[in-house]
Amino acid sequence: MHHWCEYPAEEWSDAIVAAMKLGGVEHLFFVSGTEMAFFQEAAAKAGQLGRHCPKLMMMIHEGVALNAAIGYSMLTGKPAATAVHVDVGTLHQGAAIHAAWHDRCPILMTAGAGPRAFPGQMPGGRNSFINWVQEPRDQGAIVRQYTKADHRLDHTDNPGLAVSRLLQIAMSEPRGPVYLTIPRESAMLPLPGVTRFPTLQQMGVARPTSPDPEDARTIARWLVKSASPVLFTARLGQDPNAIPEFIRLAE
Repeated sequence: MHHWCEYPAEEWSDAIVAAMKLGGVEHLFFVSGTEMAFFQEAAAKAGQLGRHCPKLMMMIHEGVALNAAIGYSMLTGKPAATAVHVDVGTLHQGAAIHAAWHDRCPILMTAGAGPRAFPGQMPGGRNSFINWVQEPRDQGAIVRQYTKADHRLDHTDNPGLAVSRLLQIAMSEPRGPVYLTIPRESAMLPLPGVTRFPTLQQMGVARPTSPDPEDARTIARWLVKSASPVLFTARLGQDPNAIPEFIRLAE
């Protein structure tokens, strides 16, 4: 923990956007909702005070937002993030969830979650009848088959660490989307002017495992003895450094 840095923050939402930006997320593709105003407030505050925050890209449809994040991630190789309205916004992303998973895009998919705190109990608590009826039993289950990890932000969490950890999972090979639900009252929890957490760069990503040497020798023998070998490139082209080695192997 002595390597963790301090960043200015008055609410958990400040820590969330700071961890995104410091983790390499340049763009947050955002679709608004009744519980998502904290993202807009945190972005406005960060812009005014010169703090770390991704650029908030206002979108009018969740499917467009996630597809934009997919395209940006595939083109740049960097992580991207989306923000949508609770379970319905998540569902509205449709088949783009499938595409993000099978294209191995490192996207931090976030969604609000209906507040559970009763009126007057704490900032961000229930203040409308809809807060009693709209929450599913397990919001993360909607995308669990298409994500590497999912998490509901809890009051016992370190918000910056939670974001950094999910980005670490998303960026580790094989890459893929992750899902974070953020209850409104959690996003509005107070911080004492600063927050401490490790960034993605400090945590690093998981290193891919090496092939077994004996298996590699077996494959080499098969290639040497084969009459008409065929190489399937699959996703090889996503790594430019792999192309020269592929050509050398083929020749």
